[in-house]
Amino acid sequence: MKPGLSAFILALTMLGAGNSWATAPVSTGLFRAAVSDPSIRPADKALPGQTRVVRVNRGQLRSGRLHLNIGLGPVMTAERERLVEHGDGSLTWVGRIAGDAQSTVTFAAGAESVAGTVRTGGRLFKLLPAGKGRHVLSEVPPGDPYPELGPIPVGDTAVSSPTPPADALAVADDGSSVDVLALYTPASVNRYGGVDGIEALIQLAITETNQAYLNSGVVTRLRLAHTALVDYTESGSMQTDLDRLRSVSDGYMDEAHAL
Repeated sequence: MKPGLSAFILALTMLGAGNSWATAPVSTGLFRAAVSDPSIRPADKALPGQTRVVRVNRGQLRSGRLHLNIGLGPVMTAERERLVEHGDGSLTWVGRIAGDAQSTVTFAAGAESVAGTVRTGGRLFKLLPAGKGRHVLSEVPPGDPYPELGPIPVGDTAVSSPTPPADALAVADDGSSVDVLALYTPASVNRYGGVDGIEALIQLAITETNQAYLNSGVVTRLRLAHTALVDYTESGSMQTDLDRLRSVSDGYMDEAHAL
């Protein structure tokens, strides 16, 4: 082959390679940086220096793979296992980190707000709505930040009503679905940037619980039946708040019993 022809072929090869690099799709991250302000708080128990304020490219939640540029650790790719679109326009995305079978990635998206968790490699990242399209990304300790309280004794409230036969109860409720009424306060609406934000968090809790049931082989599923705002100021004690909710005539959240 003549030297000039060799140089020409080499030049064409390099030009073609250059064009392919220029037109190769660039992976866009799920998050982009946003401006913070003093009203935005980190997640509860956030690790020092492990919080950033972001906006979420919500449209990407319909895709099968997410580029998680969390910015508090290595960039990761999440692969979708399930996408559920709800009647009100919200959706939930459930998947895992590529190459990590023990990981979980869950996002619940409302009209403007997204709540989520990423668990991988012994680390836990939380995405919380903060209002005006902004969100807080924080790394928190991987243990349960809100341990369960002990069971609350429930009195017999059906003394005056005859008890149906056991077989009738079995037909009426097979235990496969539990309807959930989720109540929230003005403080929680303010904390998470509006009703859309707190309701995204509620949907996230329902989705994560159902995923835990699925992983454990439990057939029961939670169904979010209704959400509502109640005019109540938290006492600072979960036990006190639950006791007040349970009472029907103490002046605290009594309206909830009519929902």
